[in-house]
Amino acid sequence: MPSARPRPSAATRNRVARAAGDLGAAAVQQMETDHEWYRSLSAENRSWVGLVAQAGITSFLDWFGGDQAQPAVTADVSTLMVRVAVPVTHGRTFNPFGSVGAGFARAMRPPPPGESLQRTDTQFGIEVGGGTTTRLTDRIGLRTAATYYKVLGPPGNFHGAPGSGIVYTNVLREFSLIRVSVGIDIRLSGSKTGQSQ
Repeated sequence: MPSARPRPSAATRNRVARAAGDLGAAAVQQMETDHEWYRSLSAENRSWVGLVAQAGITSFLDWFGGDQAQPAVTADVSTLMVRVAVPVTHGRTFNPFGSVGAGFARAMRPPPPGESLQRTDTQFGIEVGGGTTTRLTDRIGLRTAATYYKVLGPPGNFHGAPGSGIVYTNVLREFSLIRVSVGIDIRLSGSKTGQSQ
């Protein structure tokens, strides 16, 4: 059995946490240098990509400063959402909007070390976000959006029957998801609102 990885000292964790902003800036600068597709993005779309990069750095910091001896649990996670988009302004070309939603996250994973049964966990969560629709023609637009989803379920693990000593890993504990999407918005003839496809 592999030995537990020693936990970094408090001073090291603090130094890494203080460097989080520099790490995010360095990641964006590297994309600017290495990737033509990033350089061609608008300032707004670059900001969405930067948010995704910063979220990944934040997740790393949570792991680095937490209990690294805890075995990693991987799972296939799907979400079922109901969301409402609210227009912010109506323009001829750009139509920014905000969105709110609610729904369920469902995780399926094989049993990790110490457990023998495959688990399927389902928990409720909420979503907020926004984006913009860029009108290409009177009826067709390009919709870009970014959303943040957060599970509101129990923060800890699930315990078995009293006295059994069994603890089931909560796969969706503190689960969150940042989603960036691009789609086509089609405005039906005679309608002033678009329908996302």
